[in-house]
Amino acid sequence: MTGIMPVWIAPRPLGSRQASISRRRIGVWVGAASGVVCAVLCAMFVFANPYSPPLTFQRAGVWALIVPGLGAGGLLSAVAAIRRRPRALLMLFFISFLPFGLYLLLTLPRIFGWIGASHLGYLVASLLLRVSEADEA
Repeated sequence: MTGIMPVWIAPRPLGSRQASISRRRIGVWVGAASGVVCAVLCAMFVFANPYSPPLTFQRAGVWALIVPGLGAGGLLSAVAAIRRRPRALLMLFFISFLPFGLYLLLTLPRIFGWIGASHLGYLVASLLLRVSEADEA
C-alpha cells in the first residue's frame, strides 16, 4: 500500500465539486454558530451579567438598546448562513462589527470580548460561502 491513500484522507483538488460543498457546509456551520453564540452572549450581557447588575435604560442608556440589537443581528446572521446568503452575512458583519464588535473585542473583559470575535465568524462564513458559489459557477 505504498502511495495509496484511503478516499476519506486523500486531499481534494481546490476546484472540485466536493471541495466546494465542503466549504459551503463549513461556511453554513460557522455562520450559524457565530450567530447563536453572539445572541447568547448578548442575552447574558443584558440579563445575566456576572460583572454588574442587569442593564436598565436608566442606568445604561444606549447600551440597553444596542446590545439587544446585536443579539437580534446574531439571530439574523444564523438565518442568513442557513439560507446561504453571503452578502447578508457580509452586511451584518459591517453593521455589527465595525462600530461595536471591535470595541467589545478590544476593551471589555473576558467573556464579552467574544461577542466581537463571534462577529468575525460572520466574515469567515461569508467568504467561505462566496468562494463555494464562485466554484460552482
